[in-house]
Amino acid sequence: MALDPTLLVTRLFEQIAAENFDFTVTASDSEDESRWLQLRGNSINLPYPYADEPQGVLSAFDMFGSLWWSVESWQPNGYVTIDWGPPATGPLPLNENENNNGNGNGTDTDTDNNEYGNEQDEKAILATVVGRLAMNYLRLPIDSGRWTVEEG
Repeated sequence: MALDPTLLVTRLFEQIAAENFDFTVTASDSEDESRWLQLRGNSINLPYPYADEPQGVLSAFDMFGSLWWSVESWQPNGYVTIDWGPPATGPLPLNENENNNGNGNGTDTDTDNNEYGNEQDEKAILATVVGRLAMNYLRLPIDSGRWTVEEG
């Protein structure tokens, strides 16, 4: 089946709203076990087949756009866990007046924008990121029939 990033993100947000913080949704390639992504709370887990530190490698794939992100944990040639969303010291950048240099230091330079944005904005941004992860990083188009989705 095709991958629907909006549906994945909607399911994630529904479970967060229900306080089911252990909920995980996994999308994977039915023909290549090395292609997968997981959403859980404010984390994204991905395969990481590189030895170098993730910030530079992941930035090169142009996936995160305006979404603030940082590397929570990683194992060379294994996996990477990315935290997304508002940093402890500032809001989630949601507009064109932002600076995200791809190293987890996204900042909102519009001083009048002190809100994280509404849930619909966050869903739309995260769904875009999930689509970019599939296309740019995992190299499997979202309309491929090879995607499978599991929830747990």
